[in-house]
Amino acid sequence: MKHTVSQFRDGRGLPGITWSRTLLIVSLFALVILPAGGQITVVPPEVTITDLETYHIGDMITLSGTTNLASGNELLVEVLSQSFGPTQEKTGGDFFGASGTTLVQSAPGEKNTWSFSFDTATFGPDTYLVTVTGVTVPNAVATSSFSLVASTPTQTPDLPTLPTTQQTTIPTESTPPPTTTAGVPVIILIGMVTLILTGFGIGRRRR
Repeated sequence: MKHTVSQFRDGRGLPGITWSRTLLIVSLFALVILPAGGQITVVPPEVTITDLETYHIGDMITLSGTTNLASGNELLVEVLSQSFGPTQEKTGGDFFGASGTTLVQSAPGEKNTWSFSFDTATFGPDTYLVTVTGVTVPNAVATSSFSLVASTPTQTPDLPTLPTTQQTTIPTESTPPPTTTAGVPVIILIGMVTLILTGFGIGRRRR
């Protein structure tokens, strides 16, 4: 069995590429693309959405996830009320939802990340469907859903009503100070003393 060996003149393998460069390209192709089995492996594009929960109307929701798309790729994020279907669209029913694009951000590890935020202040209570699609890689698709419920108003506990007490002012009667009045016995006593002293003086004069 004969082996066919291709020869290249002047050290050239491909037009404009030297033999050493050709060998390097073939080696890199074999190491990066060809696995041990000798078959080409194509990694499908992938997008994931982080698990969602139940939210309240008025919450600022941030959707996020991972993807194997390179950083800088653009993703289309669509949030649509589940109750909004063809019937509501024809009859002009209320539409609740949001949409926009976001860029893939580089992250350490094998996967990159993405995120998208929106306000639900004008939304209605419902189940919402989330779809993330690659703009330039449309077969990179992920779907999820979350529930949005009405906000529960904060109830302030009722404080017990205390009875109002009215203060009654009792008028105070001013008691006049007692006046000392000389009684009759005191006057008689003074008169007797005066008579005794007078008689005592007359007696001394006679002596």
